[in-house]
Amino acid sequence: MLGPSALAAALGISRQMVYQYRSEGKITPDASGQYDLDTVRQQLARNLGAKKGGVPRRGERGTVEVPQRKQPVREAPRESARVQPGRFDAVSKADLEKAALAEKIRKEKRANDLADGKIINAEEAAIAWAEAGVKWRDAFLGLPAAVCNRLPAEWRREVSAAIEDESRRRLAALSDEIRCSPTAA
Repeated sequence: MLGPSALAAALGISRQMVYQYRSEGKITPDASGQYDLDTVRQQLARNLGAKKGGVPRRGERGTVEVPQRKQPVREAPRESARVQPGRFDAVSKADLEKAALAEKIRKEKRANDLADGKIINAEEAAIAWAEAGVKWRDAFLGLPAAVCNRLPAEWRREVSAAIEDESRRRLAALSDEIRCSPTAA
């Protein structure tokens, strides 16, 4: 029977990975909190899809196969290893370095595209559209007053009320249409 640290050393993985596998339910300790090495290897073989059981040691290629992606990743070099959160992928140190470099290149490209104006920050765009919408709405609602000042005094009150009612009705309909559109998120 082994504790988490001894189990990690026996499997050639970090102690944190032991705790992660435990929290994910991939391995289970006995009632005393200890681990049986053979049982853990069987659990890992079953839960990680390994052919021969166990996990690869640090720096070695393992026996776990990861399904290939249907769509190639366009930002990263094709030969890089992509390690996705929540998925076990047996890769060498060189593959991890390639993946880290590819991710760094992808982030730098995004930062450059953002600086060059090729892409925009979605949050800033949403704020700008909201501000523009408020300006347009206020300008639209100011039309009745501007038009009514040109009318004879005896018509102003009735015409102003009718124009304001119609303006608000149309703005409400437009607002409902925008909220219900599939592109509004």
